[in-house]
Amino acid sequence: MTHPAHDTFGSSTGRRLVQALSAALTAAALAGPAAAQDLPDGFRLAAVPGSYSQPTGMAFAPDGKLFVTQKQGRVSVVDDTAQQTPVFIDLRDEVNSIKGRGLLGIALHPGFAPDGGPTSWVYLLYTVSPVFGEDWGYNEDDMYSFGRLTRYKAITQGGEIVADLASRHVLLGNQLPDGSVPDCIASLFDQHSSCSLRFADDGSLLVAHGDGARPFPADFGGMDAPGFDDWIHPKTGLRGPTPADQDSGAFRAQDVRSLSGKILRIDPETGFGYASNPYYDGDVTSNPSRVWALGLRNPYRMTLFPGTGAADPALGQPNVIAVGDVGHQTWEEISICLGGENFGWPCLEGNAPHPDYQGFDPPVVEFPNCNTTLTGPVTAPILAWNHTFAGLYEPPGVYVDEAGAPLPGFIGQTSIGGAVYPGGDYPAVYDDRIFLADYTSSWIKTVEVDASYEIVAVRPFTSSVRFPVDVQAHPLTGDLYVLEFNPSNRIVKILYDEPSDVDVYGCAGNPPDTLVHLGGTPSIGTTITFGVDNPWGTQSPGAGTLLALSALPDVAFPCGTLVPGYGMSGLDALGEILINLNAGAMIPEPVLGGAWAGPGNPAPIGVEIPDLSSLVGKQAFVQGAIIDPTFGGGTGAGIGVTEAIEVTLGS
Repeated sequence: MTHPAHDTFGSSTGRRLVQALSAALTAAALAGPAAAQDLPDGFRLAAVPGSYSQPTGMAFAPDGKLFVTQKQGRVSVVDDTAQQTPVFIDLRDEVNSIKGRGLLGIALHPGFAPDGGPTSWVYLLYTVSPVFGEDWGYNEDDMYSFGRLTRYKAITQGGEIVADLASRHVLLGNQLPDGSVPDCIASLFDQHSSCSLRFADDGSLLVAHGDGARPFPADFGGMDAPGFDDWIHPKTGLRGPTPADQDSGAFRAQDVRSLSGKILRIDPETGFGYASNPYYDGDVTSNPSRVWALGLRNPYRMTLFPGTGAADPALGQPNVIAVGDVGHQTWEEISICLGGENFGWPCLEGNAPHPDYQGFDPPVVEFPNCNTTLTGPVTAPILAWNHTFAGLYEPPGVYVDEAGAPLPGFIGQTSIGGAVYPGGDYPAVYDDRIFLADYTSSWIKTVEVDASYEIVAVRPFTSSVRFPVDVQAHPLTGDLYVLEFNPSNRIVKILYDEPSDVDVYGCAGNPPDTLVHLGGTPSIGTTITFGVDNPWGTQSPGAGTLLALSALPDVAFPCGTLVPGYGMSGLDALGEILINLNAGAMIPEPVLGGAWAGPGNPAPIGVEIPDLSSLVGKQAFVQGAIIDPTFGGGTGAGIGVTEAIEVTLGS
């Protein structure tokens, strides 16, 4: 294929360029802006393979395999390439998944190996259905649920990881033949019961539970008699599951006799407490001896600061915990837990007294209440944010951008404790920050604390996640994985790419500085601005400009091919053409620029890069052109093709 030295609008190539300009104008008018990911420069989200129904929690094996709980009672196994076909386990007949209940917590034994050995245990936390095989409401036919912690050994069969059903061991929630459950986790309503599991550095298992109470009206107990073991069902003859001394509604969170509204610290082999726990009463089998912290409403997710725990459980120094507590009417919280703290619920919500519970007059002296001294040191959250008013977050003034400039505030309705970033490919400023999520408002923010775990700064990170319910760090890379609940029902990982590059494409035959990068980070979902110029001045000022990108150099004119007439017009220069007008190019049609103002005044052209993760790290070749309709005394068009720029796209 040959081209004349001075192509005209009447020639085939001239018509193609004019048609391309027209198409670019039409496309710009019809197409809206690309849906960009709302993330700091260099970060992107990438989906992890897998199909889930209402995923609720996840835990990494040391090799990076991910175990994912699904609300109805199944556990899936997935890695970055594929989801295992058989599920690890299916407990749907046992699990009650009405509303806020279900299989919500999972942890893998430290040093996990799926070989049926002593470190093959998988721990599961869920609400038990009152009738096996049926998903009943909280008080249907006067039957009540309760929480249970169970473990199963993992074995490998035919290359797939599955549960050894014969190894089942119930650690908490052992139901006696009479129907009562002395070590149960109370669940007297269909919300905030079982929550989260994490292993500490000392090998202890940390277990978080909600108060199992009604959200409205204020729950002082006495409303669900059939749920307690001093009541016998007239049809079944069985007692209710929960010990009668826990009939105190939301005040269970203040009663160390109850496992509800607490963080527990237990021996993962027995389910018993430790003598090193703050409320140890001389008997490791008692409920108080299991309690690590109290006064929580719905500690749905907690995260541990890596490397902050001792190795010996007798020292009582598991990792420092950041726990997200889901609020009631007004406040969401994240708190630091070292052991023994009372986080105040239901007497406090956020930093404020809760008006519904402050005036309650207990029926007996030992009944927990807000009028007497609370058990343990009452501890305020390190951060609280309001459901309605963005400016009311506490402590005030800590919400800033990465440059430290103050931001107006934020709201949210469902605190998800998030994860502490352990270090890896992310910029070092993110090391040890808590990546804090809010389920209802679908955001992630980073929380920086000092050596005393006091707030230094809260910064926005992304609003591109959808209904996050768990955040975990990959054990090998440190990359954070986010579990998105219904309707997304997926896992996304947060990746960071080194800054992208913009370089002159070395084999271009056109004059230097005919194409320059004027601004914008060359990343997916962003706009990059280039400038088209003719420093030789061989086009008339006012000539039109355009820009094109392709994934590869034009196949007809590869790198090094010199085409007569496609340098700057009037000089019979030899110039290389990379412009790709074919469908499937990175930018399918050239982008129209403004009028060229003469030598030394490059005409800026903004190019929107598609928001396609598949383009990250790819090289794109950029080239501009100047079309001069006045060339030759108005008889034709002089076409000047610029040098090329090679762009490596970041996130």
